Amino acid sequence: MKRIHPLDDESVDRRVEVLKALANPTRLNLVMFLSRGSATVSTLAESLSLKPCIASQQLGILRSSDIVRGLRDGGRVRYELIDPRVLGLIRDLDAKVTPSVKRLLDDTKER
Repeated sequence: MKRIHPLDDESVDRRVEVLKALANPTRLNLVMFLSRGSATVSTLAESLSLKPCIASQQLGILRSSDIVRGLRDGGRVRYELIDPRVLGLIRDLDAKVTPSVKRLLDDTKER
């Protein structure tokens, strides 16, 4: 049997930080919107029906988790994903969750 080597505390903490950052509906929607390209806080807020202060606060959490970065564009800041591999994580999660959701919905219809 293959031995599994535990991760060091720093590696575990970093993974948990990223997962916590994504474990919020608003932040997950912001990431998905930014998967299409960079956007300003006002564009994100309007598109996702958020108050700009809420969008900005949630972007700050994503920024501190190194998921997004802000780039100056004249007097505005445009946000973009730092590493598109985070989308792979979300796709993997979708693949895990989607069959479960479909089964749940199917079970509900049968009742």
